[in-house]
Amino acid sequence: MSYKSRPTRLADVTADILDLLNEYQEWLDGMPENLQESATARKLDEAINTLDNAYSELDGLQGELPQGFGNDG
Repeated sequence: MSYKSRPTRLADVTADILDLLNEYQEWLDGMPENLQESATARKLDEAINTLDNAYSELDGLQGELPQGFGNDG
């Protein structure tokens, strides 16, 4: 197992969330018009909003969290 720093792991998870957000958005955008108001579309919209909020929060932390071991400043 290779070691990844916390900032690298945070960047990785942030990128993964963005990828998933984009996949769900593409799924929703590709739904036929007759399914735009379906339960699946509502759940996708909810997931997109949740992922978008998570991405925004995590992306805002990039470079702001302490690195530890006296490397903070």
